[in-house]
Amino acid sequence: MGRSGILAVSFAAALTVGAGAAASASAEAPEYGRCVNVAVLGKVGAFKNSGCTVRATATEHKFEWEPGPGAKPKFSSHMTSEKATIETEIGTRVSCTKMHDAGEVTGLKTSVIQLIFEGCASTELPCTTPGQAAGVIATPVLPGRLVIVKREAKAKKTKVGDDIGPAAGGPFVEFECGLVHVVISGSWIWPVTTNAMIREATYKFTESEGHQKAPEKGEGEPKDVLEASVGVGAPERVGFSFTQVQVNEQKIEVNTVV
Repeated sequence: MGRSGILAVSFAAALTVGAGAAASASAEAPEYGRCVNVAVLGKVGAFKNSGCTVRATATEHKFEWEPGPGAKPKFSSHMTSEKATIETEIGTRVSCTKMHDAGEVTGLKTSVIQLIFEGCASTELPCTTPGQAAGVIATPVLPGRLVIVKREAKAKKTKVGDDIGPAAGGPFVEFECGLVHVVISGSWIWPVTTNAMIREATYKFTESEGHQKAPEKGEGEPKDVLEASVGVGAPERVGFSFTQVQVNEQKIEVNTVV
């Protein structure tokens, strides 16, 4: 099956999970949504600025917050770095020539995403997820959830992450390099741009000796890190390194104020 087929089938199944999570998600900030200029429709909005973070005044009231992903919830990303690497704590290293992902926002705080790496090899051995073409590492469709990384006194400055990881008991990704089977488990908090309507954004992910340079937990949450089991070895920390540009179908915002 081609990559587009994988994504289509996987997302159809994952959206059921995402919809359930959305129904139970708290309505408190942070949340996905759109800050809309309602003045052009002759309406009065609850906010004065285009990020919907400052309450309206008697004379400035152009914008209104519309919670949720809206009619165009999808996004995709493509790699802009020369390569993507996966490295464990004791030095197992996989290098890939391409990387891309696709996903969509499924609710006020939820999303799904699938990551695809191509041209992957370790010590000249192709690294491949079972069922994929040689050198292709593909995650399952992974649910994501907005978490507060650091709450600030001024809500606009609160730091937020997207906690991406598999359903309980599942792998983040698995693949084989020759006869060596690798299973990566756990979750990974991705950075999130907040309080601005975004159509396109660049994200750079780095690691050092298998330790991802990213927040390791949300407030009130258990630790969120990735670990790899390489062959019969004990689990060890693992990190990813690449730079990508994410493009949304429409402008969307993560708001920490509403």
